[in-house]
Amino acid sequence: MNYFRLVYSEDDGVGNFIIINDYDLKGFDYRKLWKGQKIEEWNDNIELFYEEEGVLLDYTPNVLSWMIFSDKVIDIFNELGIYQFQSFRVKLVNKEKKDYTYNSNVVNITCDYSVLNWEKSDLITWKDDPKYIKVIRNLVMDISKLDKVVDIFRLSESKNYIIVSERFKNKIEEKELKGFEFWKIDVS
Repeated sequence: MNYFRLVYSEDDGVGNFIIINDYDLKGFDYRKLWKGQKIEEWNDNIELFYEEEGVLLDYTPNVLSWMIFSDKVIDIFNELGIYQFQSFRVKLVNKEKKDYTYNSNVVNITCDYSVLNWEKSDLITWKDDPKYIKVIRNLVMDISKLDKVVDIFRLSESKNYIIVSERFKNKIEEKELKGFEFWKIDVS
């Protein structure tokens, strides 16, 4: 099984697309969604703002570094039997017009696996604490650390690093969903 790093694509054949560049989180700590921790309380009035009209991608780029997915992506999660995630409805609002335009889903992946091959990966750690990673230039994944096929998960050593299976990637491509890019991960 091949695995890929999930990132949003800024060049997916769509000319002008919506980018979330401001927000009103109603007091919610946006960093909680970077760590994959279970979110106990979500404010349904959270608003994410964009300035320029365009196409709403299935993976919406944003300044918060959140996974903002369309309902079609949530359908793929359900189709593949992916259940270790939380999904929260969120309003996407045109900042100038102040009108509520779209509903979308903020997704929180709540499972992680420690699959980093420390010896073969190209990474930079913090000098004062080398067990913490500053940057991963090239991830080599130790596939033997996965006890089963997992379609989407966080890398334990760097929680904002989202890894997906080839099966997930193929579903996204089969349904021609927009905004996704997949970087192949080396395995050992």
